[in-house]
Amino acid sequence: AAASQLEAAPGDLLKGLGKTFPGAAALPALATSFAACGAGLAQSKRHTEVAQELVAAARVRIAAVREAAAAREVAWGRKLEGDRNAQVLNNRFGGEMSLQDKRSRLQAKHK
Repeated sequence: AAASQLEAAPGDLLKGLGKTFPGAAALPALATSFAACGAGLAQSKRHTEVAQELVAAARVRIAAVREAAAAREVAWGRKLEGDRNAQVLNNRFGGEMSLQDKRSRLQAKHK
């Protein structure tokens, strides 16, 4: 709303000045300056729209990263719990056996 008011203001102002000061030599230069300001305003508006689109896209990516990080934290917690459970089992049933020990046990079992 404010941008449209700013775009319309120079035309209204120039009309009023033209009526008040007919034939004023400075009006064409003033009109050119207003046109340049209007073009700058339009360009700024486009830049703002692009920036808003980029921010919206970044927010989507940030949300995806946050979800992935949360899922990783959950998985890491499960991994740590599994490690603790494995350690409890190792402590309960002994440590790792060597390949030779395993072979000996299997051979003794099948005799």
